[in-house]
Amino acid sequence: MRGSQVWVAVFAVAGSMGASAADFHVNGVEGRDGATGTAGDPLRQIAPLAGKLQGGDTVHLASGTYDQPVRLTCRGTADAPILIRNAEGHEPIIHDTTWELAGAAHVVVEGLTFRRCPSPAFVFGEETCDSTLRRCRLVECPPPASSNLTGRTEWLRAISAPGPNAHRNRIEECEIRRPYGGYYAVNEGLNIHEANHHWVVRGNRFSGYMYGLQLGVGAQGDPPAYITIESNEFSECNHAVHVKTSDNIVRGNHVHDMRRGYRGYGTGIYLRGGARTVVENNRIERAEWAGVRINGTDHLVRNNVIVDTAVGVWLSSHSYGGAGPGNWIVHNTIADSVVPIWLEGAANAHVFNNILAPGTRRGVGIYVDGRGMTNPAADWNPAMYKRMAGDQPASARLLGADYNLFFNATPPSFEWLFAEYPEWHRHYRTYGGHNLEADPRFVDRESGDFHLRPDSPARAAGRPLPNCPTDLAGITRPPFCPDLGAYQEE
Repeated sequence: MRGSQVWVAVFAVAGSMGASAADFHVNGVEGRDGATGTAGDPLRQIAPLAGKLQGGDTVHLASGTYDQPVRLTCRGTADAPILIRNAEGHEPIIHDTTWELAGAAHVVVEGLTFRRCPSPAFVFGEETCDSTLRRCRLVECPPPASSNLTGRTEWLRAISAPGPNAHRNRIEECEIRRPYGGYYAVNEGLNIHEANHHWVVRGNRFSGYMYGLQLGVGAQGDPPAYITIESNEFSECNHAVHVKTSDNIVRGNHVHDMRRGYRGYGTGIYLRGGARTVVENNRIERAEWAGVRINGTDHLVRNNVIVDTAVGVWLSSHSYGGAGPGNWIVHNTIADSVVPIWLEGAANAHVFNNILAPGTRRGVGIYVDGRGMTNPAADWNPAMYKRMAGDQPASARLLGADYNLFFNATPPSFEWLFAEYPEWHRHYRTYGGHNLEADPRFVDRESGDFHLRPDSPARAAGRPLPNCPTDLAGITRPPFCPDLGAYQEE
């Protein structure tokens, strides 16, 4: 932020709703100070509108460059929001400055381009609720020259939501991109801090960040957040989605080309803590290390297609706290991964109705640390394996692994389990008797179509699971003998 800049306060008093809604026009090129703000007499800046905006008002920004910081404290209503948007056919550029919502409510910011703005470009501040950032472009925010190339730990963000108590906000159909910064780029496309809940992040495109999107900061107890991350595209990041809070939904996203970056190798969706987050209906391709990485407990991973990763789903150790009990991995299609599923540390999991199909034979399809197995990743890339293998004692175990199809991999052996827990023998023989070793016969594996052919052995080979009633496309699974993998064929 340049020291010479002065905050512009744009606000309205909630009690001033009696007047009729108004349109205001701002033109940074042709506008003038002291104008009336009409289409024929536009303002040059937003500042003169301070104290005038109220529910139902619309501010139209014409093309031009706007480099004055803006702090919006205006409050509309659900029926009459305040809209700040680009004028029809215009592309206003917000350059080298920050816009902030502070105590605002029912404000929509739409159709603006934030270019080469410092960290952060846009802020959802304290008690900002029911507001939306929609169809905006954040380009090179923060600028590439701001990348953390000296080992500093200052976090740089395009969009920051420190709140606190910033609830029910939405970020929709935005493009948030910058050049990928490499190993030392400590930055995030979007961060929603703890104590801000019930957000929706939908239909956006994130590219070039260490973390495309992060929920939470530090290790602060992983509180419930109830945030929906849906139908976004993430590319060329280190981690696409990095979650440190509980009770979220990560659904229907396309994640691809996750690369090595600061503090680790590329991962699609990383539940770094918390509990009860649902990861469903995502397509994750070409993540350098893991498609989905899990710490915490009682997470549900279902109906995902994970392709061309070192590890498909990894229940891992971490200094914040490793994966614990009660995780479910069900109805996923994991193809061309070195290790389809890996459990380490104190993790345990229920693994049912998946298709686990490495591209070439790699060994065991479900690797459980410390049980006499050989992890295929150890031979595939020893240096990467050494860096990523975890730092906690291995006491992981499968709570059940059945009705899975293995191709170019072998089902897990339960001999170690029977030896250590003889009283479980009958239980596990029941659960472990329906795994298949066969070619799943995808429609077109080479082109990435992982639907099942009519003669696939994965058809009607599963067990009904109450926690997976539909498939990736929303098709209802039958009450008996569902198809294995992410897709239920009609």
